[in-house]
Amino acid sequence: MMTKENISKVIIPICSTMVNQSVKDLISYKSAIPSVLPDDREILKTFDDQTTFKLVELYKNYSKTDFLRDLKTVKLDTIPGTKYLYSNPSLEMTGLMLENIYNKPFEKLVENNLWSKLNMNKTKFTLNANEKLGNGYNSNHVLMPHFVSQLSGSSGLRAKSTLGDLMKFLKFELDSENKVVQESQRNITNSNQDWYGYFWDRIYVSEFGKYAFKHGGAYGNQVMFSVFPEQNLGICVMVNISGPETGEILSNSTFDIANDLLIDNKNKNIYGYRSTDNKVIFSYTHDKILDNSLIKSIAVAGTLNDWNADNKSFQMIRKNADTFELAIPKSQFEKGKEYQFKFVINKARWMTAPNNALNADKTTDKNLILKIE
Repeated sequence: MMTKENISKVIIPICSTMVNQSVKDLISYKSAIPSVLPDDREILKTFDDQTTFKLVELYKNYSKTDFLRDLKTVKLDTIPGTKYLYSNPSLEMTGLMLENIYNKPFEKLVENNLWSKLNMNKTKFTLNANEKLGNGYNSNHVLMPHFVSQLSGSSGLRAKSTLGDLMKFLKFELDSENKVVQESQRNITNSNQDWYGYFWDRIYVSEFGKYAFKHGGAYGNQVMFSVFPEQNLGICVMVNISGPETGEILSNSTFDIANDLLIDNKNKNIYGYRSTDNKVIFSYTHDKILDNSLIKSIAVAGTLNDWNADNKSFQMIRKNADTFELAIPKSQFEKGKEYQFKFVINKARWMTAPNNALNADKTTDKNLILKIE
């Protein structure tokens, strides 16, 4: 895809404020377009057990014609390409571009170019009469309605799938020889921190190498779809409950699973630092099988510096291709006091304590502990 192409060349005229947007802006969530159409802000001012049912009524008859009408009224509050804002309308606009380019419905493009090639036979837009779509629950355990939409992207793709088919998609996203896959995960903004590739929720460098994920779901369910390409590892977690904290729980669970699969916890030791007569030396070593060129910075953040990963005094120094260290005088630490800390990779990944760390705390945050005896 020509990511620098102006969208006015590949989509029908929308409004004068959008003529300077590029495809790159759309796919990296920097289009400056509001996050949701139709506008559901008034409904969401009160979020209770009935809110979801009100949203169903708002969305169920909202068509592409309605979407294009409302898009013309959008007023951008910033210059496209300058600020991140997750935007479902960006997905819908990309679908419209593809329809105009290939002169085919977006649904057919997905079915013919992705699902059929991956044998995702249980993934479809419309279920057969004998097929049932599962319901889920909100955090109060109230049974939720099915998600309803006439749009492809703006209020959520209308696709239904199974965990088995998502496993096939995970395998596809781990194909290091597939040029489409590699392009979809590319750092198109040349960021030294995190990036979004082509509509990933986020891509960044973790202790397990490059990590990309897509999180979402419908009313009453959530899915975390994650890949660690350098480890040839994909993890998909699907739950039939949806609450304010579900996303964070799924994210933490994904890294817990990765830790269990990739870290040998039989040989436990003090992790992350060592002591000399007069110094504490923080140390992080990136696995040699991973691409160390992706690491641009590592910082130490914790109770010793108010969890400030930007503190210039706590930026680690690259000692060789894979190892980063930071030496701090012992005089800066109180004897016998416990200090919690984490390594922060590229200002994006706040690393949790690995399974083989003897000095991991017992909190859900899984911090490392430093203590001078």
